[in-house]
Formats: sequence, structure tokens, C-alpha cells
Amino acid sequence: MVAINKIAKAGILGGLLMGAVALKATNPITNVSKTPNQTEVVSKEGAAALKAASLQGVQQSPVTSVHNMKLETMYKKFAANSNEVQMVNNIVNDFYKQYGTFLASARIQHELDRQQLFVLLQADNTTLARVNPQLAKEVKETGPQFYKSVIPNADKVTKWLEKEYSPALVQLLNFDHKPTAKEVLKQIDLIAEKKAGFSVDDLIDYHVEVDDYKRKYTKDRTDNMSMSDLIAYKIFVLDKILIKKSLTNCNFFGKDSHFDNYSGLSVYYDDWMNTVSPRNR
Repeated sequence: MVAINKIAKAGILGGLLMGAVALKATNPITNVSKTPNQTEVVSKEGAAALKAASLQGVQQSPVTSVHNMKLETMYKKFAANSNEVQMVNNIVNDFYKQYGTFLASARIQHELDRQQLFVLLQADNTTLARVNPQLAKEVKETGPQFYKSVIPNADKVTKWLEKEYSPALVQLLNFDHKPTAKEVLKQIDLIAEKKAGFSVDDLIDYHVEVDDYKRKYTKDRTDNMSMSDLIAYKIFVLDKILIKKSLTNCNFFGKDSHFDNYSGLSVYYDDWMNTVSPRNR
């Protein structure tokens, strides 16, 4: 319930998420990555080529307010009761009405990524059991040590998410009109390339994952729902990379994160975040 309330305070009021402290769009989106990656071996030209491939075939689809029901179904899994389901309905209806299908898809996916992160930060096994029963079973079998490195460091990540990352991302996704799919896709790429502080390796990972998703899941279709799914996936990959950097810098994956000699919290990161991946819907 706590996680739902964290977004409800922004979503139901209909304003920008944490808009009062939103960073200017000219600023970097986050400072979680301060150390250059010494394994950067792919050129910026190579990254640009991958970007071009990922945008190839995207058409200027007309802006609609059609809901992406896969996003909403996933969102509702975080609701603990009928009141929270209605809260989710209010949030998504407001998003689609205000932003149209494509920007709403980006905003809702970011909310899903936030929700899943909050489940970790709050050691919330009850919610985890609703959204990913198999993972919840494994966490329960591991016991309290699963959250050994989470509990003392959770406040730092919460502060980063609420005061830095989400406000900056929302500001950078701000349009003075209901944007087309192409506009939203282009803006997410700009965020990844110019605002996220990504290393070249990060950027390559971003474009390769997106291109793989296009090929395997949307199959290069450009209808409204395929574009909505692609936008959601781009936001998911962006969030996943940046959240991992923040968790790493806040010692989530340090020595206290190991359960035994063979496993630790870092091993579970992908499974944890992939719970809300568009690939799984």
C-alpha cells in the first residue's frame, strides 16, 4: 500500500511527478555514474548506427488516447485492494487524457519501474508475491539475509529516486502538446545519449536491447500499440540501467549483499526488475 501511495500523491493530483523539485531539462538527469567505464571499446559512431537502426521504420503515428491494457494490468497487480485498483484507474485515466497514448505509455512504465524498486526498498514480500510469485518464493527461501544490504541503504536510493531521478525524467519528457510516437521515441533516445551520463557501453546496451525487442516482439510493426510497447520498453531499459548504477553506488551489491559463496543480491537484480519488463507481458 505504501508504494501505491507514493505515486498516488503525484498521479491523482494530476501534476508532474515530484514537479515542485523537477530539474531543468538542460541539466544531467542523474549523477549516479561518476567513474568512466574503462571497458569502453565501441565508438560513438557505432552507438549512433545502432540508434539509427532502432528508429528505422518508425512512422509519425497519429496521437490517440487508446489505453495500453498490458501496462494497466501490470500496474494493478501492485494494488492491494479495490480502493487501490480504483486509484490506479484514476492515475492512468488522467495520464492518457492529459498526454495521449504515447507519452502516457512512457509515464506509466516509469511508474511500474518505480513500484518494483519500492518493493525492494521496503522489503515488501507481500506485494512481490502478487507481481512475481516465483521470485517471492525464492526470496522467502533465502530468508532475511536477502535484504541485509537493502535495509541500511534504502533511504539513500529513495531520496535519489524521488528528489533527483524521477523529477528530472518527467521534466525531460515534458511536451507542450500530446506528442506522437516518433517524438517520444526520439526524446527517450536523447535522454539516454545526452542526459543520463551513460558510458559508451551503457549506450550500446541500451540500443542493442531496444533493437532486439523491436525485432523479436514488435517485429518492426508501427501500429499504435506496437509503438506504445516500444516506448514502454525504452523507458524500462533506461530505468533499469540507471537504477542499477544507483544501487551499486549505494552499496546494495557490496559484501553484505552476499547470501553465501555463490549467490547475492546482484544475481537477482535482473529478475527483480524484469518483473515489470514489457517482454513479460
